[in-house]
Amino acid sequence: MSSSNLISHQGKTQMTRTEIGYTNKSASGMERTLRPYFSGGTYDLLRKNCNSFSDCALWYLCRERIPSSYCRMEKLGNSEMLGSLMQSGQYEPNAKADDFDKEKVIEACKGIFESSQGLKMDGANLDNKQDMRAKRLAMLEKNMGMK
Repeated sequence: MSSSNLISHQGKTQMTRTEIGYTNKSASGMERTLRPYFSGGTYDLLRKNCNSFSDCALWYLCRERIPSSYCRMEKLGNSEMLGSLMQSGQYEPNAKADDFDKEKVIEACKGIFESSQGLKMDGANLDNKQDMRAKRLAMLEKNMGMK
């Protein structure tokens, strides 16, 4: 079942952007940490989907979780409705996702976040998100020749 067939994706032309925060984590570090849990061929529509990855990535980067409203498919995958979907042929579980446990991935990321050097910018630790944002905006403006 492709995402274009899902009711949750139909008619969604407006995107909502939610600012979560800032991080000192790198994309390559996140990829290196999460890749073992999200290798190719392990996607499962109900148990290991894009929201599973997004939740783990957000935790790795900002120590925040995505709102539970985005995890409806995972909740369905862990419910009694799963059996009826399988019987009707609307869903076929991916055996490669059987051992996936999002909470274990989150737990593995906790130590990484706690061992970070704090909010760093230009070699200096910053005390809060507002200072980090101001510093990053100033650097962006400088790099774009705006200042």
